[in-house]
Amino acid sequence: MKPPMVGAMMGDFPEHAGIIRISHPDPGNIVQVNSSHSKAKGENMIITVEQIEALRPYIENIENLISADDVDALLDAVDDVVIDNILGNNNEPDEEGNRIQRIYDDIAAQNHVYWD
Repeated sequence: MKPPMVGAMMGDFPEHAGIIRISHPDPGNIVQVNSSHSKAKGENMIITVEQIEALRPYIENIENLISADDVDALLDAVDDVVIDNILGNNNEPDEEGNRIQRIYDDIAAQNHVYWD
């Protein structure tokens, strides 16, 4: 059975998501999910309302990924969208693929995700 859902400005998030902070009038409408599963203060995923809405058509479980507060899992899902776009366009991303890639890069930067 699915957990009960509660409404939030950017969509529905499972009740166990904890606190969802929306900063206004921040031009990016930053959403910071403070999950009850967070290990330490400052380890909360940062994502904008616009990013969520842009990804929603491609990632059906985006609310669950955000509520889980696992930026790596979210970035993996976004990467899958980019790869599907590339494969569907003769191994070159189209304008939409490039837009999704920029969202991926922005989410990674917002959350200080760096790779060696």
